[in-house]
Amino acid sequence: MGKVKFSTPAKKARFLEVFARHGTIQSACLEVDVARSLVKYWMNNDQAFRQGMIDAKLTTVDMLKETAIDRARRGSDPLLIFLLKSLAPDEFSERIRHEFTAKTLDAVVSEVLEAIRANVPDFCPHCKTAMDIAPAIARELMDMSARLSNARKDQVAP
Repeated sequence: MGKVKFSTPAKKARFLEVFARHGTIQSACLEVDVARSLVKYWMNNDQAFRQGMIDAKLTTVDMLKETAIDRARRGSDPLLIFLLKSLAPDEFSERIRHEFTAKTLDAVVSEVLEAIRANVPDFCPHCKTAMDIAPAIARELMDMSARLSNARKDQVAP
C-alpha cells in the first residue's frame, strides 16, 4: 500500500478510526502510514486528538470485553474465571483485602504512640538534651492516617 495523501485533520481522523479497530498504536501507524512520533506529537499538542485516543481506547476495550464474554460463554473456562474475578471481585477474588476504617487507623496510631512513650526516653541519656520525638512522630502518624483515609475515600468514590 503506497502512501496515502491526507490532510492532517483527515489523517488524524483516519488514525483514530484504525486505532479503535486494531487497538494498538503500532498497527494504526502502519495502516495509516504515520510515524509513531507524529502520533505522540498530536497527543501532546491536540486536545481533541488526545480525547479521540481515549475514546478509541475505550471502544477497543469494550470490543475486547465483548469478545472475551462471547468466548467465555462458548466454553473457555479460563476466560470465564478471569471475567468473574474482574467483574465481581467481591465474590470471586482470591486476594485478601485489607480495609482500614478511620477508627482502626486511629487505634493503630494510639498503640504506636504508647509504645514510643514507653520505650523512648524524653532526654538523651548521654547529653541530657530533650528529644521531643513523640510529638513529631505523632504528627507524622496522624498525617499518614489522614492520607490513607483520603486515599481510601478516593478509591471508593464513583
